[in-house]
Amino acid sequence: RSDSIDLLHHRIELDLTSVGQGEIHGRCQLRFTPLVTGVTELKLDLLDLTVDSVTTTTGPLSFLQVAEVLDIDLGPSQGLGDTLEVTVHYGGDPATDASGFGGFYTNGGIAYNLGVAFTAQPHSFGRAWFPCFDNFVERSTFEFVVTTTGGRSAWCNGHLISQSFPGGDTVVTHWALDETMPAYLASVASANYSVVRDTFPTQAGGAVPVDLVALPG
Repeated sequence: RSDSIDLLHHRIELDLTSVGQGEIHGRCQLRFTPLVTGVTELKLDLLDLTVDSVTTTTGPLSFLQVAEVLDIDLGPSQGLGDTLEVTVHYGGDPATDASGFGGFYTNGGIAYNLGVAFTAQPHSFGRAWFPCFDNFVERSTFEFVVTTTGGRSAWCNGHLISQSFPGGDTVVTHWALDETMPAYLASVASANYSVVRDTFPTQAGGAVPVDLVALPG
């Protein structure tokens, strides 16, 4: 698939307000471009999470979800030079690897993912929490917009864009990574973290911000 379609960007809007019940809900917008002519479908990897719908700016798209494969019908043939966006709406109880290492964990007061699974094939495990090309060669930029409650904060790859507080104890945290990476490196962790902030001096005379994040104990 990575020879025929280039995934350019994932924007993952992740709702972690139901992790106490062992569930996550997401909306992943993928921007991509064909590398060949005649592209009519987008096949994504997604494990154990149920897709409710797939949409574009012009309306819904037909799709078929079988086992770990989400097959989206793009309609008319797409070709070189086209840039497309689809949004996958999904949710459920996310997968964890039988080895005990890998997947998306919602127990113990911390929700987090481990992007490599010891016994799964392939070992890359981005598909445990968002739709992707779950291989070691496909690279894209990422955004993470994570909704939490109950005093939880969310930490992801990249740099912190913003935090907003729409009401009650709800927090929406927005992270972005401008460099490209494969799906297995995409990461999120959420808990009632405490943060210690510092800076690290550079040889050029600047300062790099450092956040040490851990449970209060």
